[in-house]
Amino acid sequence: MSSVSRSVKNVFRNKARTLVVILIIGLSIGVFLSMTIVNANIEDDTTSLSEEIDTTITITPAGSNLFTSSDTMNDTVIADVESVDNIGSVQVLVSVSEMPDSSTTTSMGGRVRPNFYYGIDPSQIIWMLTPAGATSIGSDSITEGEMLTSEHVGEPVALIGTTYSDTNGVNVGNHIYLNDTLVEVIGEYSVGNRMTDSAVITSYDILQEAYNISGVNMLFVTADDIGSMETVEQDLKTTLGDDYDIVPLADMNTADIQESLDSIAANSELGSMVSLITAAAVMIFVMILVTRERTREIGVLKAIGFKNSKIMAQFFTESMTLATLGFIVGVALTLVAGPSIANMFLGTATTSETTGVSMGGHPGGTTNILTTLDFTLSPELLIFTLVLALVLGMIGSLYPIIMAIKLKPAEALRYDE
Repeated sequence: MSSVSRSVKNVFRNKARTLVVILIIGLSIGVFLSMTIVNANIEDDTTSLSEEIDTTITITPAGSNLFTSSDTMNDTVIADVESVDNIGSVQVLVSVSEMPDSSTTTSMGGRVRPNFYYGIDPSQIIWMLTPAGATSIGSDSITEGEMLTSEHVGEPVALIGTTYSDTNGVNVGNHIYLNDTLVEVIGEYSVGNRMTDSAVITSYDILQEAYNISGVNMLFVTADDIGSMETVEQDLKTTLGDDYDIVPLADMNTADIQESLDSIAANSELGSMVSLITAAAVMIFVMILVTRERTREIGVLKAIGFKNSKIMAQFFTESMTLATLGFIVGVALTLVAGPSIANMFLGTATTSETTGVSMGGHPGGTTNILTTLDFTLSPELLIFTLVLALVLGMIGSLYPIIMAIKLKPAEALRYDE
């Protein structure tokens, strides 16, 4: 009989003991896998949460009101703003409002509303400002035609809102005049607000030329991430001075929010590391106990002439068999009871107080980071865990095996289990 087949048979010689060992190893592996998956989910969710929080800061001439003032900032301020560290994007806004020709428009609610013309950089996030507040327009806002993109920088093209279209009888494919400049309408948008949907959006240099405007009315500056927002705000105030009003769009304590998210991610990572250390300690301890009780058997094998290398190979094979079976049980436990195991260990650790933060238009409050739990076992994680189990099994067996084979056969045979 080969040493491999003999080793596998020895594993099942004491079925009750083997079952207990496999269950202990499987449970420790299941806890490690569950916590690792949860940690990955928390990292993804905290990253997404940080990205969803608005980190936009507005810059306007000091004391100006975009809707009642024609104050502008020199174009050179754009370069000054871009020189500040941790800036994600800088969107310019040139704004013009004028009453339409009543003979060619339809009144809304018994009165003729003004048309708003916005000049922006098509290569950046499109921000608009209306009396209803700041609004971003994305590709999901387009109801017909196409979105303005970086390809349209400096091109005489424009987007129109649905209210503008209805009021002025203009559709995609038509041309309209911005003062004396003719532009083609390539898309129509809607954000569900009549005032916001009464606008025409074009490249800012086109609007500047059409209305002979020098400079820009407003800048929308986006910080790289929520954690750097307060630093960006202070750096902008230092760089630009008192001639500008620098105001975050969202009224919130970004430093506390980022600290809370970082704390949640750190606690989750710590939980994953603790589960790894615990699993390793359990596996090594179990393997030591299992191997130590075989010292008398090692003495018998030495007495009948087995070489040390052959004895080690046999016991390593047994430990790897136990580790593999424990791994299979651990994977099964993770798939069946993983979420319950995770909740048992985490409790409310994945809940964050984010009062004052508006997420997608909803007021802040207590936010559960794990809004969805993707309990997927990736091939990489499975391979890593299997290799880890095998290595730990060998490490756990190594010390008692070495101690046993150093004994003389007679001493090993007298060993008291």
